[in-house]
Amino acid sequence: MLIPNYYELSSYQFKDLLLNIIHPRDNQIIQERFTNFTTLQLMQQRAQLMCKVYQLRIENDYWNYINNMADMHIIIWLSKISKDVLRQNSINWDYTVTQQNIPRCQQIVQNKLEQAEHNLNNHLYHELDPLFCQTKRKAPPHHPINIISNALTHLVKKDLHYFRMSFEQKKILFMFDINDAQFVKSFYDLNPTSQQILTARKLWQAKFESCQKVIHHQKKKYPLSMLHAITVNAENQKQQNESSKIPSFPPTMSTIVDARLSNMEERSRSLTYFFSSNIHDKPFF
Repeated sequence: MLIPNYYELSSYQFKDLLLNIIHPRDNQIIQERFTNFTTLQLMQQRAQLMCKVYQLRIENDYWNYINNMADMHIIIWLSKISKDVLRQNSINWDYTVTQQNIPRCQQIVQNKLEQAEHNLNNHLYHELDPLFCQTKRKAPPHHPINIISNALTHLVKKDLHYFRMSFEQKKILFMFDINDAQFVKSFYDLNPTSQQILTARKLWQAKFESCQKVIHHQKKKYPLSMLHAITVNAENQKQQNESSKIPSFPPTMSTIVDARLSNMEERSRSLTYFFSSNIHDKPFF
């Protein structure tokens, strides 16, 4: 999971976590505020509520991006072809991204976000002392209440960093996959012969398999530069051998086939870079 759960910590573990973020010059003043067990529990509750809000804002941003960037002509085309055709042409696609599902997911996440923000505001004004809210609005930056509030915001955003990164990666891959599908559609729009279809599929399948090998080995933490060079060189040799056995594509068709091969490799590089950050190995606390 890439989402922290602050309720897994004891109140005193959470206190230590928060104090590690606060500047040493302010630690003594803040520790005095945290001698009250109830106050600690309220801060812990607030951190979890804030986490939910920021999490849903990231998801909301993702679905808004998909809605704004999606080429609906391609998405409609993808929704009409079978899974067998997707597999035969080595097409990566998220089946949740459909013309009908995009606005539905947007609305679901937006509703959840509004509820989460309501819960957060409710906690601020009803669970915490109303004086806290008034003081926070009027207090100078180095007032203990503002220090705690800023520390909570910093903590939650830091712990959601890898969650945010995963959605940024999904945005990047979405654009690669849209382009990928566009190349495939453009190829078939040229009415290729059965031999040309078979040849293109072989080339795409070879590239797909080589890219999968790079990604698989990167997950096992093999040296990325060595893997990429070995795998791509072997795959390029295989493509050259295949190409020598078959007639050349017409220029327009050849451009599309080659452009898709380049797009597949760029997608693979993006994923291997993502895995090289070892997001699954990073502890929250």
